[in-house]
Amino acid sequence: MKKPQPISSALLSASLCGAAGIARVEVSSLFPQDKDAPAPMAQDVAQIHQLAHHLLMSQEMERSRLSLELHDHITQLVCATILHCQKLAGQLESSPQAQADAYRLGELMGTVAEEVERISRTLRPGVLETLGLNAAMRASQREFIERTGIALSSSLPALTISLSAEAELALYRILQEALRNIEQHAAASHVTIQLVQSPREIQLLIEDDGVGFTPALPRVKAGARPGLGIVGMRERASCVGGSLQVLSAPDKGTLVRAQIPLIPIGTPAPYA
Repeated sequence: MKKPQPISSALLSASLCGAAGIARVEVSSLFPQDKDAPAPMAQDVAQIHQLAHHLLMSQEMERSRLSLELHDHITQLVCATILHCQKLAGQLESSPQAQADAYRLGELMGTVAEEVERISRTLRPGVLETLGLNAAMRASQREFIERTGIALSSSLPALTISLSAEAELALYRILQEALRNIEQHAAASHVTIQLVQSPREIQLLIEDDGVGFTPALPRVKAGARPGLGIVGMRERASCVGGSLQVLSAPDKGTLVRAQIPLIPIGTPAPYA
């Protein structure tokens, strides 16, 4: 009997971009490249998932750090600039045009401050920590509608159980990534979001009526840098013992279904 060989065709390319707070996980192949190549061993696959889990956790830590930097330093600098613009405008009464420019600059800096705060909230969802999953998802929906103008309907009933912090974060990030994909690629006119609780699991369903795609050939805009995408969403689900399906076809829209099992709080994560 031929001794099983390690995965030679399975390549995990994992890059962690600390300055940008981005972790990218690319599994170029978890399957043999030819019919004679050995099948991946369960231990190797588990190690790949464990590494992906640690990369995602590192990403969250970096996001939190960047969020605090933006909120504590950049926002304060922008606010100080706004105050200086207002002071300058008050000193330019003899030059109406210069005074108007100073006020306009202050308004622009106010817009910058709002954008910095939005990015900070995206990096570290404080509303998730303080108000819970339901409120965080509703906030993401509002921002999506304001940013894109795409119609969105949702059913987000209050859950009757308490999810672990890891499971809540996984569902929240999956929603964020799905909405980002819709915004960038789907050309959709309507999005539907549902959060469904059953005795054994929580399901998150995000559906759009956009152009769709062939899941085996993920859509990437020309010149765009690939991000976590579908692979990242699946890893986030698997890290809390769940799964994720993407159902789509050209011109048929897309359905993303995340299924997270109801694991008692305090139970170690599958890949912790």
